[in-house]
Amino acid sequence: MVTSASAETRRSTYVVHIDKSLMPKDVRIAMLDTTHTTEFLHLNPLTELWPASDYGTDVIIGAIDCGVWPESTSLKDDGMTKIPSRYFNKGVVASNPDVAIKIMNSTRDTEGHGTHTSSTVAGNYVKGASFFGYATGTARGVAPRARVAMYKVSWGFDGTYASDVIAGMDQAVADGVDIISISMGFNRVPLYAEPIAIASFGAMENGVLVSSSAGNDGPGFRTLHNGVPWGLTVAAGSIDRSFGGTLTLGNGLAIPGWTMFPARALVDDLPLIYNKTISACSSPGLLATAPYGIIICDDNSGSPFSAQVYAVTSSKVAAAIFVSEFLFYTLYYPGVVISPKDALALISYVERHA
Repeated sequence: MVTSASAETRRSTYVVHIDKSLMPKDVRIAMLDTTHTTEFLHLNPLTELWPASDYGTDVIIGAIDCGVWPESTSLKDDGMTKIPSRYFNKGVVASNPDVAIKIMNSTRDTEGHGTHTSSTVAGNYVKGASFFGYATGTARGVAPRARVAMYKVSWGFDGTYASDVIAGMDQAVADGVDIISISMGFNRVPLYAEPIAIASFGAMENGVLVSSSAGNDGPGFRTLHNGVPWGLTVAAGSIDRSFGGTLTLGNGLAIPGWTMFPARALVDDLPLIYNKTISACSSPGLLATAPYGIIICDDNSGSPFSAQVYAVTSSKVAAAIFVSEFLFYTLYYPGVVISPKDALALISYVERHA
């Protein structure tokens, strides 16, 4: 439980007691929570944090996730120092003759999430990386010379269990990792019962920092994961680029937008479909009533952008134009996103040619 021990007028002092016995006995399920980012964070290869930390050389990061693909280019050991003997079973036994080497299940990634998150943290340099030709460059993790120790706690069948998460984090601390990285969280669980908060407190007591994700939702009420003062909670934010796409109308007007459709697309000679009902794009069933053509999905409809993308993906429309400020989402069909400001010219064009 968490108790406030004392409070003064100008500042509060808190003493925190966490008792694992108070955790509800029911099984709780965790939700899994993602290369220009390093430049956006102003990590400079010549000055400050990167060279000062030697790019994380030989720091051991305990990744708590669903496993890893060791064949991933991001996880190759090119340019790394040799692995010290203490990392191998013989070294472990030599330093602690009483240790029992257990037979473990495979930590091979079954979902892709663990490979993604561990390479974000400590991925090696990968030249020529791109997303189907978008943003070609060199990808790397934030600590590209660090080492990853993967603790597989998510098995992909029916969720990730609290008991597995706590066991994985406790084992990482016992193994002597330098830092724990965990990109998952439990929805709407009180702090005194939150498994990652409890395990993070134990890690902190043993000198291991836990870096955890704030979740994939927000910014609404009760959407935060892992918001504890004894760990590092990392939230998503904006970034200073987008992937351009152009919408050209029949009168020659070119409207700038963005797209992450992984191919070149030329869709013309099809009607633009816009009305207040269908353009909500709220469900595949609604779009099934639309004629074949290019659907315009309006951001004022109240439907979340992600729901609109899903609805169009599940429909048979030829292409889509989304009116939104939301900048990043993979499109599996020809489509472009334009701003509400630029959409005024589009709607005016459609109404004149209706």
